[in-house]
Amino acid sequence: GGTFTEIIDKKLNSSNKVYIRKMYTEDAEPILRKFLDDSYLLGISPIYIIHGKGMGILKKMTRDILKETPYIKSFRDALPQEGDGGVTVAYLDV
Repeated sequence: GGTFTEIIDKKLNSSNKVYIRKMYTEDAEPILRKFLDDSYLLGISPIYIIHGKGMGILKKMTRDILKETPYIKSFRDALPQEGDGGVTVAYLDV
């Protein structure tokens, strides 16, 4: 858990973005899952998952994880000014 102040500090220092582009899926998956859990615990929404365009492997993994995560309300492709197809925006039930 951590104390209340630690949680506040963590929220101030945490980002609503996670970068997994150019990673292998086996490296990206635990990072993404931890980021989702941390965001949920800290009440952060929306969040931005930067997976890049590439061959779409990381994007597919991202979408699969989001679909199976119970506290994800919805997700979408980023708008052009948010990073377009290389970024997924997810909304959490916080």
